[in-house]
Order: sequence, then structure tokens, then C-alpha cells
Amino acid sequence: MKRRAALHAIAIGIVWAAWPSASAGATARVGFLSSGHGFSALSEAFRGGLKEVGYVEGTTVIVEWRFTGGRPDRLRAAARELIDLRVDVIVAASLAATHAAREETRRTPIVMAAGGDPIRAGVVASLARPGGNVTGLVAWSPEVSRNRLRTTKELVPSANRLALVWNLSAADKDDDVATSRAEATALGLQVDLVGVRTAQELPGAVADAAQRRVGALIVLNDALMIVQAGRIADLAAAHGLPVIHDVPELAHAGALAGYGPSVADLFRRAAAVVRRIVDGADPATLPVEPATRFDLVVNLATAQRLGLVIPPALLDRASRVIR
Repeated sequence: MKRRAALHAIAIGIVWAAWPSASAGATARVGFLSSGHGFSALSEAFRGGLKEVGYVEGTTVIVEWRFTGGRPDRLRAAARELIDLRVDVIVAASLAATHAAREETRRTPIVMAAGGDPIRAGVVASLARPGGNVTGLVAWSPEVSRNRLRTTKELVPSANRLALVWNLSAADKDDDVATSRAEATALGLQVDLVGVRTAQELPGAVADAAQRRVGALIVLNDALMIVQAGRIADLAAAHGLPVIHDVPELAHAGALAGYGPSVADLFRRAAAVVRRIVDGADPATLPVEPATRFDLVVNLATAQRLGLVIPPALLDRASRVIR
């Protein structure tokens, strides 16, 4: 079976290489690497960014889309496909995708669309001067973690004990966990750490958090948690627990709220970094850019199902309210 799959992949590659596609004469070829299941608001934000910087997809830029269907272990193979296609630059949708692409090439430029601390993760030497083939944008900062805890306390005032849920395999969550715990202590909150490694562990993890009588779940997202966002909301709702994500857009998946950098904005801005590199900028000297837009999205429909009343002042501060 494996041999047949390998031969099938080779055959597809041969046909693809020989096919006279619209890429002939294009000014740029960009690879997009994600462990997601396919096109989403984030990939569409990147597409919108390409238009903003003057690219016309299919004419002046060809985007080679690679999604691994929630399987981070397949990212390296997908990255190798993009490199073999001789893309001008690879856009990595997560830190895991950045690592995978960097394992396969130190020559093809890589643009991080989002992720945690790239210095701690070892993919850049510094934010001001990355020093290799990786640059892009970074989503996390200590203030984001602090504000998320404060916002959670405003959303659920009765919650004196919280569960911090994250993927133990994620390479960029240590700082977020440490800062969140420190801020919780300052606010007089107790934080239980609930780490998982697979989607199969989520039901047990949520049930364990509920048994500890936590008042809310704060989810630190990576590819696994983003793919499972709707399921996490359903599991938590079964125990009467609100969920707060660090990706604002995930409030639409049934969580009570999402607070953090606008990931869609980061993906949109990634297109401008791509354009600069295609136009000749060296990623080694192109500074990593911080998030500049922070959103609070509140899901009132979820609040009503959980019997929670959201303070009007908090709703006034929200970037979006889902009703």
C-alpha cells in the first residue's frame, strides 16, 4: 500500500511538472504551508493581502497551497514538495510549519505568518536581524497573556480557578504559560495546567478540568487546538464551562470569547513581507514584525447558553459581538 501511494505521488508530480499551467510567465511563485484542513479565513486574509500589494493570483503570482489536514507530522513532506516546485518563498502558517520548512531548506526564504517567540524557538537570531532564511510576523507578547487573564476575569467574575489548556508538543507556548501563571497569581487566581498531545486526549482533559471545579478554560492555540476549536467548545459546554481562546476569530467556533492579536491581520500583512522578498529584500536582514492589532470577540449566544451576563462595558470594548 505504501509503495502504491508513493508511486501515485510520483506520477502526480510528473504530470504536474509537465502540465502547461497558468504559472507560465508569472512574476512570483509562493508556497503556503499549513497543517490545517483547507482554505479558511486565514488563508483568505493572505489572499486579500496579496491583492493589497498588487498581486493578481493566477497571473502575477501563483500560490501553491499545501494543507496537511490536521497532521503536523506531514508538514516536512509538504514543505519538500514546495521546495521541489522551486517556489520563491514559503509562507508558514504556524511555528510548526516554520520549523518543518526550515528543516528542509536554509536557502528558500520562509515567512512566518504567525507564531510564538521565534528566538526561543530557535528559528531566528533576533527580531531586528533574523540572520537566516526566516522572517515574518510574531503574534505573542507578555502583555497579550496578561490582558487575556484580566479579560477572562471580567467575563467570568465568579471564576477564581482557571484551566490553561495547550498542546504539550507545541514549541512556542512555554513563555505564554509562564506569563499566564504569573499574572494569575497577581490577580489572586489559581491556574491548573492541562496539557495534551493529541485530539484523543481532549475529552479526558476537559473532564479533568471540570472535576477540579475550574470556572473557565483558557486555550493556547496551535494547529491542533485551532482544528479542534469547535469540539473543545462542545466538550466544555457539556460541563457548563466557558472557553476563552487566544485567537479572537475562534469565538465563532462556539467559545465564549477570543482575545489576542488578530491572526487574520497577521496573515494579511504576511503578503507584504512576501512581496518585499520577491522584490529583492534579504530575509536575513528583514526585521520580524510584531502584532499591531488586538481583538476581543465575544459570543453572546454562547454566554446565554451558559447563563452568563457579559458586562456592558466589556461589550463596548469588544471588536466584534456574536449574537
